[in-house]
Formats: sequence, structure tokens, C-alpha cells
Amino acid sequence: MTLVPDAPIRDRLVSLVQAAIARAQKTGALPTVALPEVTVERPARADQGDFATNFALRAKRAVGPKGPAPMDIASAISAAIAQDPPPFLAGVETAPPGFVNFIHIGHSRNAALGDSLARVLAKAGWQVQREYYYNDAGAQMDHLFHSVWVRYQQVLGRAAELADSDYPGEYVVELAQELLREHGEKFANLPEEQAEEIGSLAARRIMEWIEADLDRARVRFDNWFSEARVIREGDLQRVFDLLKERGLVYDLEGATWLRTTDYGDKRDRVLIKSGGRPTYTATDIAYHYDKLFVRKFDRVIDVWGADHEGQVPSMKAVVKALGAEPEQYEILIYQMVTVLRHGEIVRMGKRAGNIITLGEVMDEVGVDATRWFLVSRSAESMMEFDLDLAAKQSSENPVYYVQYAHARLSKILVDAGSDWRPGDVALLTHPSELALIRRMLQFPEIVELAARNLAPHHVPHYAYELARATQAWYEAGNDDASMRVLVEDAGLRAARLKLAAAARQVLANALDLIGVVAPDSM
Repeated sequence: MTLVPDAPIRDRLVSLVQAAIARAQKTGALPTVALPEVTVERPARADQGDFATNFALRAKRAVGPKGPAPMDIASAISAAIAQDPPPFLAGVETAPPGFVNFIHIGHSRNAALGDSLARVLAKAGWQVQREYYYNDAGAQMDHLFHSVWVRYQQVLGRAAELADSDYPGEYVVELAQELLREHGEKFANLPEEQAEEIGSLAARRIMEWIEADLDRARVRFDNWFSEARVIREGDLQRVFDLLKERGLVYDLEGATWLRTTDYGDKRDRVLIKSGGRPTYTATDIAYHYDKLFVRKFDRVIDVWGADHEGQVPSMKAVVKALGAEPEQYEILIYQMVTVLRHGEIVRMGKRAGNIITLGEVMDEVGVDATRWFLVSRSAESMMEFDLDLAAKQSSENPVYYVQYAHARLSKILVDAGSDWRPGDVALLTHPSELALIRRMLQFPEIVELAARNLAPHHVPHYAYELARATQAWYEAGNDDASMRVLVEDAGLRAARLKLAAAARQVLANALDLIGVVAPDSM
């Protein structure tokens, strides 16, 4: 089986399923008959995973009435995948009537990556506004509202059933219980068709959960932008009218389409569904119109997960159609995160069930290690988050190693108890001293590189190398007493203390760019 590393997640999953089918046929788990094409799509409900294939349902006709049932076909595929899962896959499960759902984790990489990039760009001289765009409109919200209404009724001891498209996660039960504690039986007689009244309260609580986790992770936003706002304030209609004036909109089969192929997209995109509801593409267009043409940002950078990679051509085509210059709009795609414990993939979380949450990782390894590891590799690289390594308090753990270097420098300055500011750095001539100075002087270049390439992973790499340089300088005194920092010569002592203070400051500056604390003691 060959999986092309740079292929979109969906394409890699198609290849994965095709290979699993071939293995299942070879072992006899599936009959050796001609089977339909494999397709992979994003499911309607978030709790059903990030991707799903209904191949088992479509294959039933091919295997005939005496062949395996759809659930058996799906189970055979899942079992074949589980024998040798690729690192980008955090889990695979079957769901009735015959779906295979794929689950990955790591959307918290978005938070660490985006916040670190914002810090780097600000350090490089840009005026940066951090914005969180959240979906609070459309069918998914209707499903959430109904799910909360059902769970609320169930908590009251009444008979109510979730619909197939509702959210079964344990967190919905928690929401219903919280609403009952806060509001009592206020919504006991709320009609099912008015579920939005109670559901909207739950939606606000979910946003509070998200904001609390992000705040704990030291990720702050200047603005929280609602999808519903672009509909409510007329941006969606204004954009629709503008595109219509330019002849870029047409009707087909009851839906309204956008001619994105005119601007390099592979296919045209639906703006308004046949039922009259706008698609996420439509509201995304309105949102970017607001940023580029209403609020007039010089540059817009979106941070998207690899599961949205297929939408990049259409959004770039639309922004071009609206009249923006290509350099005004950039999309940074990041790959997903695989969490490991004891060398094994961690597939299940406690609260959400089928994902590991940011809060759970921070509980286990702390905020600093979480921030460091989530930004320590380039965005386009798949990453493994090793919980055991991140929790270690030893030099094996890179964030501990760098923080310890800062703490040791702080202790040296405290123990010295003298004024190092008059120190003359011209006295520093040893190779380890010069190597440390050269490494410190690289910091502005690293900031410029990270900002230019939208690549904040250069910062932790640099911090680690700077910590190594401080270690080499400090240990030089173990072999040669004349190289110790606190020597008898007052002038040389002051110069070395000044070097220690400078190295400590640069380490602190680098750690701050990735949201990691620089401790004075450990």
C-alpha cells in the first residue's frame, strides 16, 4: 500500500479503504466480486468522525442477497485498516447501517500554530488582529438545538429520542444537566419545534468551554466573529448581489451556484441549496468579504486543518473574483496530530468520547509542553504528540531542557548579587562564549524567517539550539576553572554575567513567541 504523504486527507483515506478491501478479499473476509468505486466524504455530524465512507451500503448490491450485510462489510474493512493503521489516523469505527467513520485529533494545533504565528508577525513589525470565526448557523446548529432539547427532556425523566442526525456525545448530557440546575424546569413544556430557545443557551455554554480552554492555553483573541453575523448584518446578501452583478452566479437544479471554475477552481460551488439555506461556502465568502473590503485588512491569513484542504482552491478563486490581490489572502494548512502514550496511539478521550481534547492534554502534561509540542514541527508535517516525553522532567524533553537553561541563568544572576551592567563584552574571547553570542545574534533572523514563511516552528528549534549553546558555555567551566562565570576577576565576572543576562533574555523572548513560560526556578 502506498500513501502519498502530500495528498489531501480524503485521497489518502480513499487509498486506505481500497487497500483494506483488497486485503479483505484476499483473506476471504469479503467476496471476490467487482465492487463499486470508493468515495470518502465528511459526515453531517461532528460526533460521527471527520470523514466517512458509505462504501459498504453501495457494495451490498454487488455482493448480492446471500453476501455479507453492510455492517459486516464495514466491519471487515475496519478490521483490515486496524491491522496496519497509518500515523495520520487516530481511529476507525463502523456505524449503522454500514458506514466507516474516520476520527483524527489535533485541531488544537490550530490554536497553538495561529497564536504563535500572530506573536511572530507582531514581533516582526506587523499590526496583528487575532480573530476566531465560529459556526453558529445552519443545519449543524439545528441538530445541536434538538439534541439538547431531547437530553433535557430525558433528564426530566420523559420519553424523547435523538434523531439520526443529532449529537449523541456525553457533553450534550452535561449541557442538559447544567441547564436544569441553572433554570430548573423552565423549559419543561417547550415545544420540540422551539428547541432553539434552549439550544442557543447550550451553544453559548459550549463557546464558554472553548474560550476557557484557549485562555488556559494562553491563546487570546481580539475578536470572536459569528457566522450568523454575516447573515444578520447583510454581508451575505451584499456579496451575493455583487457576484450576481458580475455574472458569476447561476441557478441549476433548484440551487444557486458560483462560477469558481472561471478563476481556476476544479468545479463550481453551491452557494444556496435547493431548500434556500446558504452553504458554509457562502457564509465563508461573506466573512472574507467583510475582512478584506469592509474592515479593509491589508492581509488575511486563515489557519485551516488538512481536512479542509479541498476548499482552498475555491476560497482563493472567490477572493480573486471579489477583487482582492492574491498576496492579500493566504491559507496556512496544518496536518493532524497523533497522540501517543507508551508508544501506542491514544484513540479515546474522556469527555468527547472519540477525540482527545486540548484540556485533557494540558491536564496531563501542562500548558508549556502542550504549546511547545504543538508548534515544534512545520505545519505541513504530520506530528506525533508523545505524552510520555512531554511529561518528562529531564533533558530528553526539549521544552524542559530550554526552560531549565533559562532557570539556571536566572540562578547565576541571583547568586552573583552584583551589578553586571558595566561589564565589557569585549573581554569574552573563549570559543564557547563567542558561539553563544553568535547564536543570540541569530534571533532577529529567525523571527524574520518565521514571519516571512508563516513558519513559527523555527522558533522552538532556535530556542533549543540556544539552550545547547548556553549549556556548552556553562560546562566549559567544569573543565577549566578560569571559564567559570563567577571568577575572581571583577571585570571578566561582570562581562560573563552580562552574557548570562543577555542569553536569558533572548531565551525568554523566544519562549514567549510560542506561548511558553520562561521560569526563574525549577
